[in-house]
Amino acid sequence: MKNLCLTALFLLFISFSFGQDMDLVGSWEDERLQIVYRFEDDENLYFSQQGYGVFAKYELESSYEPYRMELIMRNGPQEVRIPALLKIIDENTIWIEQFPPGHTPVEFTEGEKAKLLVHKLVRI
Repeated sequence: MKNLCLTALFLLFISFSFGQDMDLVGSWEDERLQIVYRFEDDENLYFSQQGYGVFAKYELESSYEPYRMELIMRNGPQEVRIPALLKIIDENTIWIEQFPPGHTPVEFTEGEKAKLLVHKLVRI
């Protein structure tokens, strides 16, 4: 019984700690690329680039490193799913890279292309 209680307490602690790492709610900006992500607490997202924006839903799969994310946009009855990766650098910095629909990304782009593709965002 003691082991069961300790195990339950440990799992509760891990889930609480993990949840703290996942606090994305708020606005994040990549000033260099003029990109803003605004995460809401109900899995809604507003994404804008150079002043043009779109609303979307997002799903986050946090059992991978980096996290896998899908941005889900609706155009009438059609649903478009944009795969993405998300990495939490610290409480005020995240990286996001979006990929073409149909891909299942597992790592961020590296090298010169990364300067254009990986959004290095800070909390604003």
